[in-house]
Amino acid sequence: MKILVFVAKTTGYECLKWLLENNQNDSYEIFVSNPDRDLITKYLEGKGVRYHDLEKSDPEQVTKGQRYDWLINIWSPYIFRKGLLERVTHSMNLHPSYLPYGRGRDPVVWAIQDEVFAGATLHELTEGIDEGPIWAQKKVDYSFPETGQDVYGRVEKACIELFCDNWNLLLENKLSLVAQERPDLPTRRRKDLLSDRTLSMDDPEIAKFVRKILAHDFSENGYTALLKSGSKTYSIELKLQEIDKE
Repeated sequence: MKILVFVAKTTGYECLKWLLENNQNDSYEIFVSNPDRDLITKYLEGKGVRYHDLEKSDPEQVTKGQRYDWLINIWSPYIFRKGLLERVTHSMNLHPSYLPYGRGRDPVVWAIQDEVFAGATLHELTEGIDEGPIWAQKKVDYSFPETGQDVYGRVEKACIELFCDNWNLLLENKLSLVAQERPDLPTRRRKDLLSDRTLSMDDPEIAKFVRKILAHDFSENGYTALLKSGSKTYSIELKLQEIDKE
């Protein structure tokens, strides 16, 4: 098999290690990018595996005139266009959400806020971001009051497990594509996260909530505001720390 690989981040690194160590007879053309570029390149150089730095190499030019059996994207931020997609027979993207929920960036944040499934998905690459039909999926359970960091750690683990459990099934043509539902669901960008992240005391409802929590905070004496959720009750404290303006 001739395989084109795009890889970034520690999750992609773990998947790449498994791929190279368990499928040594295949031929790989690898593009590495940040985050965690140095971690990945150090591993590849130690194994004597040739790679391309995505910041210095144009995939369109490197792959020009070539054909590949598979294109796999394991957490690389590269946006794939028609020209490159036409050079591969099959493709697979590893996405950290339970599609069709969480298309685009920061899916764990939106899963918690939208109260939808979190998880991991292997899907075919198309020009539409995270819109391709699905090869395989894995749900990640979470519950209130888990944080984004809590859920993200389990989603990362699920992504690695999903890839390692299903890659050879893909090579053996044992998985079938299933079209995504809910085309009406949004595709988030990083700007959506940055906008959503900032709460303002100029908003009367937010200001009222913050002042209520602060007013009841006598935590040194064991007294705080309380939050009831079903049969459970939680104490609430706010940690406010001024940060430098960027």
